[in-house]
Amino acid sequence: LFENGNAYDGEWSSNQFHGRGHYTWRDGRSYQGEFRNDNIEGSGIGIWPDGKSYEGEWRFDVPHGRGMLTFADQRMFVGKFENCFPVSGEMYEGNGDVFVATFDGHIPASRWKPASKRLVGSHANCTWDNSVTENFREFNFSDGRKFAGTCMGHRPLRGILMRQDKTLALVTYDGRSSFAEDPTPSTEKILSWQVTSHASGAAPASMRALTL
Repeated sequence: LFENGNAYDGEWSSNQFHGRGHYTWRDGRSYQGEFRNDNIEGSGIGIWPDGKSYEGEWRFDVPHGRGMLTFADQRMFVGKFENCFPVSGEMYEGNGDVFVATFDGHIPASRWKPASKRLVGSHANCTWDNSVTENFREFNFSDGRKFAGTCMGHRPLRGILMRQDKTLALVTYDGRSSFAEDPTPSTEKILSWQVTSHASGAAPASMRALTL
């Protein structure tokens, strides 16, 4: 515990923060992850009192590299940061909409004003879950395709894909790409029936049942 009320618990080298550690500020901010020569540098998680959090790469005490910034209202940005500012990546709105976005590199992510964005689709019944465990998701692509199945976070693994011509296919993915990157299935097996109509945005019950 330091005189200013901040605290550090972790590894040291030559009287500097170096290695893994946990630093907390008097105002409620905290960081847990890697330090190098007294700086936050490497991989780690930062948490702010307003409910915002950042998980990813850091350099000289600020987000720099690949990372994920999550807001208390469930908005989320996943992508590239340079010196604390977002550059390009995926924007997840609280209502489930997903965009591919670019920023000018000088506007804080909290202002949520990209230079350009393109709608990729929307998660049905959206609840952001960034865990590394498998979960069930339904995703509606902007071109009319619909997916229902098992995912790892925002990356599809296997399930049912309703294509633009309303045919259904059993699909698997390599799990490396998110919905925003519009991944191509690793395997695809066309089923013998077609969806003729479905009014709601959610996946048909037949799709959900086949993926349980």
